[in-house]
Amino acid sequence: MTQHELLDRLINEGDALLKAGRFAEGEARAREILARQPKNAGGQYLLGLSALMQQRYADALAYFDGALRNERVNPNLHFMAGLAQGHLGRVDDAIASYRRALQYQPEFVEARANLGYLLEHTGRIEEAAESYRRALALAPNEWIALNRLGYCERLLGRPRDSLATLGRALAMQPRSAATLNEMALAHLQLGSTLEALTRLRQAVDADPGFVAGWANLGKLLYVEYLGAAQAAEAAGTPMPDASVVLECFDRLLEFDPSNVEFRYLRDGLAGVRIERPPDEYVASFFDRFAPQFEARLLGELGYSAPEVVAQFLAPWLATRTGLRVADLGCGTGLSGALARTHAAKLTGVDLSGEMLEIARGRGIYDELARAEIGDWLAACPPASLDLALALDVFIYVGALDRVFAAAASALAPDGRFVLTIEELTAPGDFKLLAGGRYAHAPEYVMQAAERAGFRGVQSDPFEIRHEAGHPVRARIYALEKAPA
Repeated sequence: MTQHELLDRLINEGDALLKAGRFAEGEARAREILARQPKNAGGQYLLGLSALMQQRYADALAYFDGALRNERVNPNLHFMAGLAQGHLGRVDDAIASYRRALQYQPEFVEARANLGYLLEHTGRIEEAAESYRRALALAPNEWIALNRLGYCERLLGRPRDSLATLGRALAMQPRSAATLNEMALAHLQLGSTLEALTRLRQAVDADPGFVAGWANLGKLLYVEYLGAAQAAEAAGTPMPDASVVLECFDRLLEFDPSNVEFRYLRDGLAGVRIERPPDEYVASFFDRFAPQFEARLLGELGYSAPEVVAQFLAPWLATRTGLRVADLGCGTGLSGALARTHAAKLTGVDLSGEMLEIARGRGIYDELARAEIGDWLAACPPASLDLALALDVFIYVGALDRVFAAAASALAPDGRFVLTIEELTAPGDFKLLAGGRYAHAPEYVMQAAERAGFRGVQSDPFEIRHEAGHPVRARIYALEKAPA
């Protein structure tokens, strides 16, 4: 047997041993090869493969780089280097490695699929889709590539193409929860809610532990319930049955008990008394909502609070300048403008970093703080504010005593706390409504204000926005800090 034949045999034996999980024996073959031929790329490859399979990615990459120094045009070595680089978070390097593998072997299906995945996860969706298409041209039944291409087509605004592609994947694996879930999202993009619900129910039936499926099903059922519940609240008719939504939320929380968003929505539906939502829920919700916040609020919902409150406050502001003003729950800054010309210092406070970035772009605030409003007020020096605004903020705060007490401490004597609430017409002090927002009884607001040391100056009713085609009743309050 020639040395070349011996080395080939050792490489093949080592490869088989490693793939069988017999790492020590496979590495022994690699070292025997390198003892006979120190620069042998096959020996370096075996050591790299062993390290990769044992999740020692830096070691693996070092061995693959060593092999590539002697075999630069080997597509498999570039592919393996790409795998190691991807695991190490070196995404750009991994993309370059897969491209080199394809340069030397254009029909390398796995390299095309992996390249698509990395392009997808770096936001280069059109390039990713093209890479998946080229992989499928070589291997039409590559199931993972079909699923990922369907996902990309949906993101690119082509839900019909997405459904056609995913249909091919589903024909291969009819009970794939991932495929069924992705099809549901494409149906939603087409406005086909019934089809989406059907696919999501099929997904969780196929895989009862599929958390993403339960989450999407829960969100969709909740939105459907919410529309019916808001219409019922506005019309004064009995509320719809929430049991199906609660069952879905409960199932999801079995798998993900720390999910604050679903816990909050679930407890609200079940009538659990919650004094305020978790900070993580508020921050996450508004971070996601920030890009379309103003268009939705001002366009679809007809939000009127800044204009109404500006008129409400105008007589008091007319004779005042140099005020120290806090815009609590400032969001994107819609309410801050009404006090800007009267303020020596205007501070915006919000839990959502994404909302604060939009507010920063308005250029009206002297300072922006990412904080929960009660905590921020409690940290203010006593008598350090002249005016605190909280427009459409207490829809996310149930119990008022804590925030009112902190506001009273932070305001100077004769300072004003101007706020809006959605008006609760049912018996009680405050209530978490079906949509996840609080309504407050006017009597409760005044009682909480008196306990905190405020005196009511003015309270006016108005319509703050529309929900499900019906106006939402609200009130503006101007509370004055009583002199010491």
